[in-house]
Amino acid sequence: MKLQRLQVTNYRSLFEEQFDLPLGGGMNSIIGPNNCGKSNVLRALALALDPSFPFDRGVDMPPSSGPNTRTRVVCSFRLGDSFPERTLRGRVSAAERALSGYSTSFADEGMIRFAVSCSGTRRTEFFQAKGAIFRQPKTDEQRETTRRAVAQFRSLCRFVYVESGDSLERLLRGRFREVLRTVLEEHQRQQYERAAVARTSYMGALRDELLRGLETEIVSPLAQLVPELTVVDLEPRVSSLEQSLLDVDVQLEDSVKGGLASKGTGVRGGVLVGILRYLAEHGLRSVVFAVEEPESFLHPAAQEVLRGDLENLAGQSAVTLIVTTHSPFIPSRRGDSRLFALTKRVSGSTGLSGWVPGDSDRTSLLLSLFRSAAQPDLLERAARSDARAVLIVEGWTDSKYLVLVCGLLGRSALLEGVQIVDAHGARDAVRKAIVFRDELPNVPLKVILDDDSDGHRAYEKLTGTFNFQGTREVLYYSAILQNRLSDQVVEAEDLFDTQLIETFIEVVGPSSWTAQSKRKATWGPGWENEVHYDLTEEAKSRLPEWLSEHCTAADVHRWDVFLDALERVLS
Repeated sequence: MKLQRLQVTNYRSLFEEQFDLPLGGGMNSIIGPNNCGKSNVLRALALALDPSFPFDRGVDMPPSSGPNTRTRVVCSFRLGDSFPERTLRGRVSAAERALSGYSTSFADEGMIRFAVSCSGTRRTEFFQAKGAIFRQPKTDEQRETTRRAVAQFRSLCRFVYVESGDSLERLLRGRFREVLRTVLEEHQRQQYERAAVARTSYMGALRDELLRGLETEIVSPLAQLVPELTVVDLEPRVSSLEQSLLDVDVQLEDSVKGGLASKGTGVRGGVLVGILRYLAEHGLRSVVFAVEEPESFLHPAAQEVLRGDLENLAGQSAVTLIVTTHSPFIPSRRGDSRLFALTKRVSGSTGLSGWVPGDSDRTSLLLSLFRSAAQPDLLERAARSDARAVLIVEGWTDSKYLVLVCGLLGRSALLEGVQIVDAHGARDAVRKAIVFRDELPNVPLKVILDDDSDGHRAYEKLTGTFNFQGTREVLYYSAILQNRLSDQVVEAEDLFDTQLIETFIEVVGPSSWTAQSKRKATWGPGWENEVHYDLTEEAKSRLPEWLSEHCTAADVHRWDVFLDALERVLS
C-alpha cells in the first residue's frame, strides 16, 4: 500500500485553494525558501495519519477562516494484493457504498481515499465515496462500517514523522518508539517470546532466591506489632519487556565508546536512517515516512551518501517517503522519484510552483535554493558532463515520449550517451540552449521544438540571433512531413496514433482538451481526416503514464520516421 496523493484544504498556510501533491513511487523531495510552508505539508500529513497529532483551531486554521470553515486532509493510497489489503478493500468498499448508495467504489478500483476533517475539537475520519466525496457518516450504519474500515486501515498503515531538529534520543522517547517496538515484536517473534520467558524466570529468581529470606526476617517483628499481618511479599520492580525496549540506550564505539550525545550529528543521522530502514524492511505493514531536513549538519559528500540510503528506503514496495530539504544534493535523480518546489504567495498561502520527475532537468525548481540563477545550471551540467550529445526538449513529457517509443521500436541505442534536458516551454529551451553551448562547447547540442507559434519564435531566435543551424541543430516535430505548412501545429503528441489519443481523451473526459483542428489533405499520405487536439496541461501531465500502459509499437509509426531524422541529426 503506497500513498499516491496528498490533498489539503484550509490548514495553516495551505489555503486559498486545495493544495494537491501528486506523489511518486520513489523518494519525494520538497524544496522551497524558509517559511514557505514545507513543514505545514508534513504536519497536515501527520494530522491525517496520526490520530494523536494535535489540532488547535486558533493556530492551525487560516487567519481568514470563518466559524464554519473546516480543515480537510485527504490521503489517497494504492492498494496491493495481500490478504490484509484485500480485507481493507472490502471494508472500505462497504463504507463507501453506505455513504453514497452507489454499487461501485474507489476501493473496487484498488484505491482508497482516507479523509480527516477537523473543526474546533471535533475530528471526523471517513473514506471518500465515489459520487459523494464530501459526504461524512451520519447514520449508525455508516458510522459502524466506517469505524471497521478505519480500524483495518490503522492496523495496516504506520506513520513515522521526524521533525526538523529532532534528536534521535528525543525521537526514541516519542511515539516513534511504539512503532519500533511493534516491528521488533513482529519481525523477531520467537526471540521476543524467549525474552519474555527469560524475564519471567529472572523475576522468579529475584523473588524466590534473593528476596524470600528478607521477607521472613520482616514478617516476624511486624506480626508482633500488627498481629493480623501474616504475609509480606517483596515484588521486584522489573520493567515490562515492552518498556525495556522503549528505554533502550544506544551506545556507539569508534576510538571511544559513548552514547549518542557524545557523537557527531552526522553519526546520529546515520543511526536514524538505519532504524528507518529496519522498519521498512521488516515491518509487516505499510509505512509512510515524513522526514524534515535529513541533511542537517552533514557536509555535501555525506549528503549524497544519505540520498542513496533514502532512495533505497523509498524503493521498498510498501514504503512512502516524503522529505523536505534545503540541499540540492538530497533530491533523488531516479525516474520514480519526484521533486516539488513550494512558494509563498503575497496572501501568505503556500503554493506549488512546480514539480518534475527525478530524472528530468530540475534547474528552474532548484533556483529557490540559490542566490545566483547560474548555480543550479552548473550543478545540473556537472551531473551530465560525460554526455556524447545534449538534446534539449520543451518539456519533461517530451523526454518520456522519446524513451518510451525508442523502447517500443527497439531503438534505445539511439539515446545512449545522449543527455536529454527538459525545458519549461520553448522560451526556456532557448535559454538552456545558449547556456549549454557556452559551457559545453565540445559537446554536440540539439534542440527539438513543437511546430507552433511558440516554437516558431524560439526557432527564429536560435537560428537568427544566436546562429544555430536549422534542421542540423534545431529540429521540429514536423520533420516527419513531406511538406511543412505555415499554418500547421505539430506537437509530440501528434506523433502517436490519433485513435490512441482519442481513447485517452475518452478516459480522461472532455475537459482534457480545449480545441481541435482537422489536418489538410496536402499533408501527405496517412494524414487524411486526422485531427489535432489542443490538450490541457493537466491532460499532458497524465498522458505519459497512460501511454506507458496502453501504447504499442503499432501506435508509434510516425515516431519511427521522426527518429530517423533525429538519428541523422545526432550523427
